[in-house]
Amino acid sequence: MRRQNVVLTAILDSHLTYVSDTCGVAPRVSGNNVTWDLPDLALLEECNFTLTVQVPASATSGTRYPRALLLTSAGPEANGSDNAANAEIMAAYQLFLPLVLTGH
Repeated sequence: MRRQNVVLTAILDSHLTYVSDTCGVAPRVSGNNVTWDLPDLALLEECNFTLTVQVPASATSGTRYPRALLLTSAGPEANGSDNAANAEIMAAYQLFLPLVLTGH
C-alpha cells in the first residue's frame, strides 16, 4: 500500500519569509503558503527535511510567530487526525562565543 499524491503545506505567519529547505523537491510559494508535492510514500514510510524561514529584521528577541503544517494524500490512512501540526517560531539572538582550552 502506498500513499499517493502526498502534499505537505507549511502555512507561515505573515511576518515570516520562506528562505529554503532541504527537501529536494522545489516547493510552490504563494503568499504565506509553501507547498511541496512529495513522492509517493509507503505506509509508515517517513521523509525528513529542514525548513528555513526568516523573521523580520525588526523582530525583538522572544517574539513568537505561528506556523502550521498540513499533510494530505490519497491512499491508505491509519489516522487522518494526526496530519496537522502547529508550532511557533521564536526570534532569538545568535551568539557565538569563543572556546579556549587550557591546561591539557
